[in-house]
Amino acid sequence: MESSNNPDEIPQLWCDGVSEGADDPSEKNIAVTRRLDQEAGKKSSFLLNTQDPFHMPKPSILHITYCKKQFRDTRQLFFLGGFQIVANARHAEVHFIDKDGKEQYLMTSKAIPIEKGENGEEWFKAFCVVPGGPRPILGLQIKLVSLRPSDDAFARVKSFKLTARLPEAPSSASSSTVPTIQEAA
Repeated sequence: MESSNNPDEIPQLWCDGVSEGADDPSEKNIAVTRRLDQEAGKKSSFLLNTQDPFHMPKPSILHITYCKKQFRDTRQLFFLGGFQIVANARHAEVHFIDKDGKEQYLMTSKAIPIEKGENGEEWFKAFCVVPGGPRPILGLQIKLVSLRPSDDAFARVKSFKLTARLPEAPSSASSSTVPTIQEAA
């Protein structure tokens, strides 16, 4: 199998900032899309490049997927270890998409206040460590709730760091089994 030099054909971690429709929750609008870049010198650490905080209308959800850029609907498994996020939300409700494509609740993380901005904005840091160790998932959903100030119409994300292992390309024909962490290492 030949490897492609086209970055759009190489699976990468992507973050979509999504706002659900206020009248119809099934209506989703992507407000921002960014790639997560591997942290220098760290195999399992990925950072969201946010030179300036990005914002999205509430209700706001971050969708993290591992896929090719032009085929966003063809998600691939990756191993979630945890994350940390700095945002103007006091809570982060965490769900994941399991290997069968079903959404599952993981936890709600209460954020801790870390600083106040120049314009009266408040920044909070939330953490998530997956109980029982890394698990294979197709996607991660982080709903930002309890925004501050409470009358703010936008969720703002200042930084995001994901701890995950990406499976390496299989050396033989495609397998229908879920790869293990040892195979991805």
